Amino acid sequence: MIIDKLGSRIYTEHELTDLAQFEIRSKFSAAAEDNLSRKLRGVSLGIYTLSAQEQQDLLEYQTLLYAVQSSTAQAILDNKLLADTIAYENAVQRLQQYELAVGRPESIIYKPDSQDIDYVIPAVEPLPPLVDKTVYHEDGTSEIIQVPSPQIEADSAERLAAQAVINAATSEVLALYELRKGT
Repeated sequence: MIIDKLGSRIYTEHELTDLAQFEIRSKFSAAAEDNLSRKLRGVSLGIYTLSAQEQQDLLEYQTLLYAVQSSTAQAILDNKLLADTIAYENAVQRLQQYELAVGRPESIIYKPDSQDIDYVIPAVEPLPPLVDKTVYHEDGTSEIIQVPSPQIEADSAERLAAQAVINAATSEVLALYELRKGT
């Protein structure tokens, strides 16, 4: 089982288990596996002796199980690396967005190899740090108070979470990120 680390498909643990089971079933049916298991129980109890063909089947089955376990273990590692790398990519993209509290200046994009303007990205004014909120009292009166902007607080929290993902990135994540960026 191979995880496409340049793709975007992340598997659940259940899906990886199903893929491993499918790999086994492609070579040994459930009935053949059950039959082999019963014969091995008989061997362990001393009431059955495997024929040469059954010994060969057992060897093929054990070899297949080992190969599937190895490939599944690698797939689990590759899947986690891919998930971590995609999280890193998303974090980088999130931090590239302008901060709501700061805004964004106007940007002029020129046509390649020219002084002609291709398009203009308009400026975005920063959001006010405080917003008005109406507070209602038990006596029926109300007052307007200023509170921190929920949009700016959410933006700041998202940016902090994105920065935490970037700070936690391993060298393997960074290497795969660079590889994926180049494709």
